[in-house]
Amino acid sequence: MTNTSPADRGRKLLEKCTLFSSLDEKARREITAYAMPRSFVAGDSICRLGDHGDSMMAVVVGTVRISRPTSRGKEIILADFGSGELFGEIALLDGKPRSANVVALTNCELMFLERRNVIPFLERNPAARMKLMEILCGRIRRSDERMSNIAFLNLPIRLAKPAWE
Repeated sequence: MTNTSPADRGRKLLEKCTLFSSLDEKARREITAYAMPRSFVAGDSICRLGDHGDSMMAVVVGTVRISRPTSRGKEIILADFGSGELFGEIALLDGKPRSANVVALTNCELMFLERRNVIPFLERNPAARMKLMEILCGRIRRSDERMSNIAFLNLPIRLAKPAWE
């Protein structure tokens, strides 16, 4: 086990994550220098639907659950994200409130990137903008597939399909 700090581990992870891995070393160092580490214990709320959204987060260690409450008091699980995954980019990009709840499923180390740093960075780095659009498009496609499955497949088939499809 290495004696690296959570911030150093987080910065190393950010350098390797899909969004930033295609950047040159200078750009990766620039964006990771803005990242701030935060720790959460299992069960902690990381953000809530409707909260002000001024940051996106990367999971360094642990697993988080993204969900939305229903009108019947239940929750719809949208995704579980683990190490290397980014979330919170929607509110960061459009400046609107959070679109979901995020809870730590396990003890987690996250790296926070604030809007005031990310937006100017994206403006200077077209490769990062394109990669972020690819990530968002992939999530929209998966969401469309899930909605189609809910609308058109009967319950036994829906339950048999893996969640990641």
